[in-house]
Amino acid sequence: MDAGKQTPPSPPPGTPATETTNDGSERNRLPAEPEKNAGRKRRRLTKAFSRPLDKKVRKSGVVRDVFTFPEADYRCLVELKERLLAQGIKVKKSRLLQAGFALLFALGEDELKALVSKVACSEDETD
Repeated sequence: MDAGKQTPPSPPPGTPATETTNDGSERNRLPAEPEKNAGRKRRRLTKAFSRPLDKKVRKSGVVRDVFTFPEADYRCLVELKERLLAQGIKVKKSRLLQAGFALLFALGEDELKALVSKVACSEDETD
């Protein structure tokens, strides 16, 4: 037996498997047996719920990037936030950008080309 690991002492022979607590109820002294179909149940629950069942909740990938755009466009973002706030909807700038991306993805190829060609670039694009 390792010196670092100690097992809890076992109850003396003839001792009941339950003990009485201070409030008069009985509790099991023996550890609970593992469920026989735990693996099957876990797979079924994993299919039913999109959230991982592990103790550590996995975060979705968020990418931080630094980019610049014209001050006028930034003011438009702030103005959109204020318009939504006046309607009782509090929104972050990143959420507005996500909504814009969703609208761009919904466009057809010709509409997308036409819209992008209308946007004036303040500096040469390297991407």
